[in-house]
Amino acid sequence: EMILKKSALSSAFEAADTLSLGIVSRVEWAEIMQRVTNIKIRWLAIIDTIAPAQCLSPTSVAYRVFLASFSVAKKTENKVGDSFIMDEMYGQRKKLESIFFFFDVNGDGVISREEFLNGCQLLNQSLHPDCQLTQIEHTLDLMDFDGSGTIDMNEFFETFRILDAQDGKVDGVISLASNHTSRRN
Repeated sequence: EMILKKSALSSAFEAADTLSLGIVSRVEWAEIMQRVTNIKIRWLAIIDTIAPAQCLSPTSVAYRVFLASFSVAKKTENKVGDSFIMDEMYGQRKKLESIFFFFDVNGDGVISREEFLNGCQLLNQSLHPDCQLTQIEHTLDLMDFDGSGTIDMNEFFETFRILDAQDGKVDGVISLASNHTSRRN
């Protein structure tokens, strides 16, 4: 959680800020965010969504202003800072979490190959043959960004964020209808 990692983020930003100016490059900011939070997403793509405008320049981030925006008051205001950020990044977060937990049968926080295959087979039983999930093994391989053989919550969410962004907007609407139509033609 970002609020809980605020101190570690501050230390990492300060270490990168060799001139003690209170700023780091956007690339440094993204690398530090990923390394410290261990949330593997495209930080540069969402920086304008999660960082206050006053801490951003075209090439840098005023990290002290950025970190100050994650306060206990903001946590209360938005229930939990990470939930707010996740809602902003993933328009259908609650639905995606439910789907993730549907697949993660044993509750260990990752979807194993077996769980994914079984879940897809279960879904296919209720779908019309034209709409059934195909290339399940290939889909699993694409979702497994780190090659671990399992899909964690970050990989699952990132897959849907990428699908969502295909229309040029990250709005929680995945336009599969046009893809489905084009496959039939």
